[in-house]
Amino acid sequence: MSGLAALQLILQNCPDRSIIMLSVSEEVEGLTTALQAGAKGCLIKHIDADYVMRAIRRAANGESLPAESMAPKLLRHLQGGDAVTAG
Repeated sequence: MSGLAALQLILQNCPDRSIIMLSVSEEVEGLTTALQAGAKGCLIKHIDADYVMRAIRRAANGESLPAESMAPKLLRHLQGGDAVTAG
């Protein structure tokens, strides 16, 4: 089962849950798909443990958050610019 399928299944059965996705990819399409499916955020797996704890607390409070490294790419994508993937 993919992470996205698991997200959708969890939210169908427990819609009050706050889910943060973990990803190895920094592609904007994956981030937007996860957020549109109901994730509160998407973190890149190589991120600092302190940021992960802050993200969990924010999601528990109902806040949404992209990974810090993804925010500029997400904004460019939403504003109609080209999103560049990491690499």
